[in-house]
Amino acid sequence: LFYSHDLLTRNPIIAKTLSQIFPVMLVDEYQDKKQIQYKILSQILKKGGGTTSAFVVGDPNQSIY
Repeated sequence: LFYSHDLLTRNPIIAKTLSQIFPVMLVDEYQDKKQIQYKILSQILKKGGGTTSAFVVGDPNQSIY
C-alpha cells in the first residue's frame, strides 16, 4: 500500500489513467479500510475530475467509527 500511494503521489498521471480505465471504483468491506487505502482511492477519484465515482459497501454493525 505504501508503494502504491507513493507511486500515485509522485506520478499523478497514473491516477488519471486509472480513473479513465475504471470509471466506477467498487469497494467492499469499506469499514475495514485503512487511511492509506482511503488516500489511494481519493487520489484516483480526484484525478477523475467528477467522471469517476465510487460505490462502497460496508457493514454498519462492524464499523468502529
